[in-house]
Amino acid sequence: MYGLSVDEVGAEFKDKLEDFSPQNEAKLRQQLASLSAKINHFIQSEVTSTALDNQEVMTSITQYYAVIKISP
Repeated sequence: MYGLSVDEVGAEFKDKLEDFSPQNEAKLRQQLASLSAKINHFIQSEVTSTALDNQEVMTSITQYYAVIKISP
């Protein structure tokens, strides 16, 4: 299927490939949305402008990947 034999690769590899099925992608997006909410609601022990900025950036990044639709 991928053009390489077990002899060329040196080991069986098909069972080691990532699962990019729609179901697994939906599960990942749910996990990212949950992580985004946790980051957003995290109460920091030291509130500095840098810490708040970092928290906002990480919240935005995880939220972005939780909802973006990637075309095949």
